[in-house]
Amino acid sequence: VPVLFEFPKVPDDFPELPGKFVVIEKVGGSLHNHLRRESLAFQSYGDKLGDVMELDESVQKGIFSLIEDNEVTSIKLASNYNYTDERRKKHRYQSVFDFVTVERG
Repeated sequence: VPVLFEFPKVPDDFPELPGKFVVIEKVGGSLHNHLRRESLAFQSYGDKLGDVMELDESVQKGIFSLIEDNEVTSIKLASNYNYTDERRKKHRYQSVFDFVTVERG
């Protein structure tokens, strides 16, 4: 499944829109005392709502596996909801995660 930082452009990015894909968007962040806090939204897109819900679950499992990285000290699922894109007529689920990492100097 393609993971992108913006909604794909057809035909620049792909010959046609992928059936399923994920868009990552930074929605907040700060740095204090060598602790970086960032909020990232993971938007799972697809043609069928059930497929999008499954993709969102896969994204969540993948994100939580990052806690094994020594620099990631905390991962919190801040919110998770159906966020269907009415303008593009695409099913979408969004999970927003708060990350805390140690900034090494």
